[in-house]
Amino acid sequence: MVFNGEIYNYRSLRDELVARGHRFGTQTNTEVIAHLYGEYGEKCVRLLRGIFAFAIWDEKNKRLSAARDRLG
Repeated sequence: MVFNGEIYNYRSLRDELVARGHRFGTQTNTEVIAHLYGEYGEKCVRLLRGIFAFAIWDEKNKRLSAARDRLG
């Protein structure tokens, strides 16, 4: 994963993911996005609020996904 930006609501998203059983090693935006992608796939972008651009290589599906914020 490559990420640049800031996710304003990452703390609340992280809390929701922890409640669903996800375990985190850091307190970063990037790790939250990675877990969101694992949980929701490409639809995770709809949950993000902030300024951002990222790309994720999905090894399981052999697929590259990229996204940016609405104003990008």
